[in-house]
Amino acid sequence: MASQLAGKRTKSIRWDPASTRFDDVVTTFQRELFATALRILGERTLAEDALQDTFLKAYRALDGLAPGSNIRAWLYRILVNTAYDQVDRQKTRAKVIDDLREQERPASPPDPSVPEGLDRENVLEQVEAAIRSLPGKYRDPLILRHIQGLSYAEMGEALDMPEATARTLVFRGKRMLLPKLKHLME
Repeated sequence: MASQLAGKRTKSIRWDPASTRFDDVVTTFQRELFATALRILGERTLAEDALQDTFLKAYRALDGLAPGSNIRAWLYRILVNTAYDQVDRQKTRAKVIDDLREQERPASPPDPSVPEGLDRENVLEQVEAAIRSLPGKYRDPLILRHIQGLSYAEMGEALDMPEATARTLVFRGKRMLLPKLKHLME
C-alpha cells in the first residue's frame, strides 16, 4: 500500500479507510511535510515537533475524515495551523528573552567590516530568510506552491481558502519578496 501512495505524492490522494493504513500515509508524506515545516519555522527541532504534532492530531481526527477527502491537503492544513501555533509560542518566548537580554547589556552596532559573501549557501540562506520574513498570509502559500509543489486547488484546501485567493496570495508574496532579494540580482 505504501508504494501505491508513494507514486502519487504530487497528486491529490483521496482517503479510503478500507484500503489505506495511517502508517502508509505517514511514510508517504513525512518528508514533504517536514520540508514545509522547516521552511515555515526555520529550525529543525521546531519542524520535527510540528511534524510530530501534525501526525498525532491527524491520527486522532482520522475518524472524522470523510472517505474521498484529499488527505494531502488535509495534512497540510493541520501542519500549517500547527506551525502557526508554534510561531506564536516562539514569538512570545523570543520577546521575553530579548527583553531580558536588553536589561543585561546595551546593544552593540553591527560590524561593518564583515563582508557579505554571495556563495550559493549564503544566497539560499538569504532567500529562505526573506521568505520567512514575509507575513504568514503570503509566506505559506508561496512555500506550498513553489517549494512543495502543491496545486492551487490543494493549497486552497490546505489553507482553507478559495483557489483564486491562493493564486492571489502567491502572486502578492512574490511581489513582496522581490525587493527583499533585489540586492542578490545586482
